Parts: sequence; structure tokens; C-alpha cells
Amino acid sequence: MFNLAALLGLSALVAGRVRFHRRVILLGGIPGIWIAVACLLTVARVLPPVGGLAVAALALAPYAGLLAARRSRAGRLPLPGAWAAWLAAAVREEEAELAEAIRPAPGTWRDGVAAAAALSVVVAASVTMEQAATALGHRYQVADIVTGALVLAVVTSLPNAVSAVYLARRGRGAAVLSTALNSNAINVTAGLLIPAALAGLGTPGGQDLLVTAWYLGLTVLALVLAWHGRGLDRLPGALIIAGYLAFTAALAVSVARHAVTPVTAVVPAAAVTAAGAVLLAWPARDKAAALWRRKSVLPGWDTGRLWKLTLLTCLAVAACDATTGPHLVLIGVLAIGPCCALLTARWALTAAATCFTLALGVPDHIFATTAQ
Repeated sequence: MFNLAALLGLSALVAGRVRFHRRVILLGGIPGIWIAVACLLTVARVLPPVGGLAVAALALAPYAGLLAARRSRAGRLPLPGAWAAWLAAAVREEEAELAEAIRPAPGTWRDGVAAAAALSVVVAASVTMEQAATALGHRYQVADIVTGALVLAVVTSLPNAVSAVYLARRGRGAAVLSTALNSNAINVTAGLLIPAALAGLGTPGGQDLLVTAWYLGLTVLALVLAWHGRGLDRLPGALIIAGYLAFTAALAVSVARHAVTPVTAVVPAAAVTAAGAVLLAWPARDKAAALWRRKSVLPGWDTGRLWKLTLLTCLAVAACDATTGPHLVLIGVLAIGPCCALLTARWALTAAATCFTLALGVPDHIFATTAQ
């Protein structure tokens, strides 16, 4: 979670814009989502740890082999011609921004000594930090899930965050994206699935599922935003960071209440999803005016006018319901919002209105019970 917020979100805020080739997004994004799904299925006990490790290896091994192969071999894979050419182009685009790391200048013995010293310092500092954080957490009765997910995860990822900001400010977007996704893939595989396959995973709880579900969801959101904008600007970057803050709030509330309630799990996720849907639906500045003037399905109404009616209707119903108290029937009138947006004949605006409606309805406890 912190890798996504710092390596992608913070890098976009600092650099202003981080550009990604769409081939590179798919090349790293598909294995990234695959491994996140394997992580969630393993923690949810749908798969045993050994099965989760095997599922992750199905994506990680070919991906690592493809990146390690020479360019000439990537184009001669036993695949259809268009697929092989696409993979070769994707690897070529990623290598173009990683050239300094892939083909470095010849090193000297001084470089070897410096690297060994740096590695020793990092390992010693990591061990000391883990022991200190765990001891302090037990002393002050801080839940282990908070110590691991919020404290240790942040501190151990700071070197990656510094590297990502450094690369983003130099316009090397593919390197930023691969650093974030590959770091998470290694963390899940080597830090969770391999130890779980050897020593077991224990009994999963609601907070464990909350963490892994948010990890998968924020990964998908970041990749969708990157694909849509061919990179990340400051606004999508801020949304990714906001998603991380919403996750920390949900985790803190679940720890304080000793349980993960539907409201705790759904409200922050619905709010972030709604914001992401609105951001995806919002057109670029040069296309906005033309979009809002397009005709809708409703005669005499353009898209912009119908979209304003959608938002105002939802807000009015939610305000009346908040003033008079929770009413399941009244909150059901919020369905008018997505129905109005549907008349724009724009799927993105309809999806954004639906997420916005759910975000308004969740605080009214419409999902408080299974029946509702």
C-alpha cells in the first residue's frame, strides 16, 4: 500500500507528471494484479499457501524470464507473430529507461566495497528497526497489524520511495512503474507466500482480509488511472495517496473496534472508488466543452445539463435524509441519480454517478445488514 502511495502517488505530485507507455503498463500491471489476487486468495484461505505460491509463480516466472531474455529472443517466442512483436516492443520501451541500470559503466573494487558496506548497513538497520518497532508495539499495546502495515511497511519502503522520486523527476516513468509493481511482487512472494508455504499462515482475521483487499483494489485503481491518462498527473497521484490514507483510517477504526464492520470496510473504499470514477469520467480540458454540449438521450438536454441534474438530485435526497434521520425508502430515491446519468449515454458518467450514489448511501447504513 505504501509503495503504491509513495512510489506512484508521491512521484506524480513531485514531478508534476509521470508518463507511461501503455505497453509497459500492461507488461508490469498484469503480473502485478495476478500476484495481488493470489495474495488475497491465500489470505482468505481459498488457496493453501503452497497453492498461492504456485499461482504467483505462474505469472512471476515467465515475467522474470521475459525481462531477463535478450531482445532478439523476445521477438522469437513461440507465440503468434503479433503477440511476440508486442512483447518485444514492450520490453524495449522498458529497457530504454532502465539502460543505466542494465548496462552500467564498469565498476572498480571501490564500488564493490561501497556496495558491501551499504548492504551491511541496510540489513543491520532493518533488523534493529524490526526488533525495536515490535518491542515498542508490545510495550504500548499496539496491535501487530498496525505495527506491520503502517510502521514497518513505511520505513522499509523509504529507500524505494526516494529512488522513485529521483527517477520521476528525470522523466523515467517506466522505471518508476516497474519499481513499484516489482517491489510489491517480491514483497508478496518472498515476504508472505514463501514463508507461509514453509511455516503456515495461521488463522486469518478480518483485518488481514481488509489489508489484502485494499492492496488489490489500490493496485487496480493506480493502473487504471495510469492507463487512462498514459501516465499520472498530480490529481491522480493525490487520489492514490488519498486511497492510502483512507486505508489507514479503515484499519485504525477496525483495530479500535476489534472488528471489521461493513461500514468500516465499505465507506472508505466506496469514497475512493467514487473519486476515481469521477476522475476517469472527467474529460481532458480541451475535450470538456465539446463533451458537455453533446446531445443526450433526453430531447432538449445536453450532457452537461443532465450531469448537473444528477449531482444536484443525489445531494438533495441525501441532505433530506440526513436532516430527517435514516430512512431506507428515502435513501432508495438516490437511484434517480444513476438513472439520470444513464440518459447521457456515457458509460463513464453513469459509473461515476453510481459510485457517488453508493458513497452517499453507505453512511445511512443501507448495507448494515445482509438483507439490506
